[in-house]
Amino acid sequence: MTDRKFLDIDIDNFNERMKAIAPRVAFAVPNTLTGEGQLMVDITLENMDDFSPAQIARKVDALNQLLEAALNWRTSRPTWMARPGGKSGQ
Repeated sequence: MTDRKFLDIDIDNFNERMKAIAPRVAFAVPNTLTGEGQLMVDITLENMDDFSPAQIARKVDALNQLLEAALNWRTSRPTWMARPGGKSGQ
């Protein structure tokens, strides 16, 4: 234990320390997007925000493609589709 240097970790340097350590998780899950095979998940976490569902989706290629398609559809759909009840701005 005397050979190890202990690092102070606090709220001000947590993300910096986490990025330096670069914890990684890798596993396979059933691919419910296609219903076939496994989906490989390999994520390196750099800060606490990486634990959010959106950030996790961005780090898994198949989920990121789905997320981007949903975001693109949301911003490119016609105005009448964005209004509750489909009413125009009359």
